[in-house]
Amino acid sequence: MIYFLAWAVQAQEVSFSGSLGSTIDDVVISADASEVAFIGSNTSHVLATDTWQVTEVTACGVLAMGGGVYIEEKLYIGCDDGTVSAYYNGTVTQNVFTLDGATVLGLWSDNDLLYVLAESDSGGNPRVHAIDIETKQESSGNYPSTLGYSGYTDAEIIGNYLIISQGNASVSKVDLSSGAASRDNQGPTAVSQSDVLNEPSGTNALIAGGDGGIVRFLTASNDTQYALNLATWTDITALAIWDDYIWLADGQTLRAHDVSGFGATIGTEERESIDLESPVLEMVALEEHLVYVAADGTYGIVGDLPWIEISTLEVDSGIYTLEFVSDTAGDFSVYLGDESGTELGSGTAEANETTKVAFDEPTGLIEGDNRIWVQLAGGHDAIMLTVDNPPEAIVLAETALASGNQKLTLSFEGLSAVDIASYQIYLTTEVFSASDYTTGGPEFSVLSEEALLFAASASMVVDLYPLENHTQYYLGVRAIDSAGTEGPMSNVINAEPKPSYNVSSLSNESGGFEGCSHTQKSGLGFFLLLGCAGLIFRRNSLMAVLFAISFFGMGTPAYAADTFGEHKPVFSNAVLIDYSMTKFDSGAIQSVFGSESLFPGVNLTASLQALRVFEISSSLGVWRQTGLMVQEDGTSSSDEETMMIAPLQLSAGLRVHIFDDQIIVPFASSGIDYWLWKENWKEGEVEMDVSGGKAGWHYRFGVELLLDLFDKSSASMLDVRYQIKDTYLTFAYQKQSVGTEGLLFDGESYLVGLRMQY
Repeated sequence: MIYFLAWAVQAQEVSFSGSLGSTIDDVVISADASEVAFIGSNTSHVLATDTWQVTEVTACGVLAMGGGVYIEEKLYIGCDDGTVSAYYNGTVTQNVFTLDGATVLGLWSDNDLLYVLAESDSGGNPRVHAIDIETKQESSGNYPSTLGYSGYTDAEIIGNYLIISQGNASVSKVDLSSGAASRDNQGPTAVSQSDVLNEPSGTNALIAGGDGGIVRFLTASNDTQYALNLATWTDITALAIWDDYIWLADGQTLRAHDVSGFGATIGTEERESIDLESPVLEMVALEEHLVYVAADGTYGIVGDLPWIEISTLEVDSGIYTLEFVSDTAGDFSVYLGDESGTELGSGTAEANETTKVAFDEPTGLIEGDNRIWVQLAGGHDAIMLTVDNPPEAIVLAETALASGNQKLTLSFEGLSAVDIASYQIYLTTEVFSASDYTTGGPEFSVLSEEALLFAASASMVVDLYPLENHTQYYLGVRAIDSAGTEGPMSNVINAEPKPSYNVSSLSNESGGFEGCSHTQKSGLGFFLLLGCAGLIFRRNSLMAVLFAISFFGMGTPAYAADTFGEHKPVFSNAVLIDYSMTKFDSGAIQSVFGSESLFPGVNLTASLQALRVFEISSSLGVWRQTGLMVQEDGTSSSDEETMMIAPLQLSAGLRVHIFDDQIIVPFASSGIDYWLWKENWKEGEVEMDVSGGKAGWHYRFGVELLLDLFDKSSASMLDVRYQIKDTYLTFAYQKQSVGTEGLLFDGESYLVGLRMQY
């Protein structure tokens, strides 16, 4: 049954009570008051305050639970193994936080920190841990903060302090900003302290003191004192401020007293009292209601609003009929959502009699739960109307099915309905149409039903394999929602798998390395290609010497006098990092990666200059691009391949660097190349690759733009810290001819980079 309470001018009373079936240790409320959580050691419950429905929550598996707190409408519950679980929207996530401790006793949050009271693995008094909610890391310093007493009954954050009631006369205080812990200095001893009043804006803390009444803990001095001590009270176990009163749970009676000044002043005259059937352990205040939990596992809701109970909501031929009972007579209205939503019907209800109201199907219903709201004199109740429309039909474009080697790739946009769970694909070699199947589809003779069922996502891209090349396949799709309801069959499209050809195949290239022992397959791995390059260097000693000098030539410099008699080194070094975009002449490369696309790469060059004019340099690049393989008719396949290139270059050139602080420095160079390459692709689930190396030559020209003059202070700092004399922005054009047969890397490159002159 669903209950919600309404307000009227009458005394407060228990409007509803129910049983949770287990003992409850803690009660917490969400920030927007939409939920109240009852935390028990074995079973916890969450009460929705719009419908008053209770959901059972087992957050820690078989472990015991202890304490809870809401953070951004998500409920966190402590566990017996030192972990913290989360509950949100019906789903439990375990081990969200893990702390250096054992059994969790209580949880609180403030300023993006989660405070956890837990027992220590090594024993002793409980400790307070502070955990950063975002990073999930524990704070250090005084944390974890060890309390001055053992035991624990309740705690709340009051101002900047966590005030902890530890039974009998024991109270501890933890300064949240520092983690420093202290305990009460003096005060009443003949008390049995339990529930701490949840009043975050208060200056001091009020604590239920058993037969000692109410105890006040002074945060400034750590002293305790009697706040209110009447001989008529027998056992104060819980406190709450609600409806302008402070409510005291005294045995099996709830008592209301005047209160002011954040609880600093409590009136001695009793304003209201409500008799219960069991002593109360905890209370929380909502805007219009007081919720309590008793020692026997029952809970209750106190208010002065009309009590409305919706009994049924039925639909017949598009007409909705709702029945409810109100304990108060009056005019009522029915809304979609809440009282701010669309009005569906209205009328007058008699007290304690069944009222029926009929209305047409509401406009604006959404897939899933829709709340139907009844309101009478401020009181209201709600019931959920679940809408489960069949999924819509999927519309497949003719191009949605792409051909690959022994596979087809299907791409389409998923439906927008929130309850779509999966898509069932039907694939056959026989022609069929959507009208042939009101439900289901052709037999799963090509691939199994499980292999053709895919979880829903916003954009669906699925590969269907293994299939036969040069065979026509016909395909349709149904959407299935979370309730298992099928949508209609989509339009049927068809395609034919065909062999796919990569760059090497299109170039009649079998792999291997020019100047090295021929290798048909790169089973040795791409990095062995560097060994092949080393072999080439050994065969050409001049190349090896130039490579070593340009990369590592940092020997003792020779100096020459310039026009002004200053001594400057004859030899200097430079490092260039540039980004290149290359257009290849190869039709095979253009077919796979696009005739208009440029192949990207990053290059590192080290150079040695004489008199800043004559230069030798060596460079290594890392280039990578992904494209679609080509089928026999020249169209793009759905099969992807990746090509990696590592160009090695040795160059000699001239820089027209005539005088200091020359803003623009033209340059030109040429040299020899050895390019290492590798292709990767998949055939079904099998990774395939082929690799090789190609020799060639290049020439390059461009300009360097001196950056030092634009920021002289930064230039001086680079000189002092890193010995970088000049920094240039470089622009260059390169023409290369690499390879003599098979796969060719002839083409042109455009480069932009940063040169650092030492």
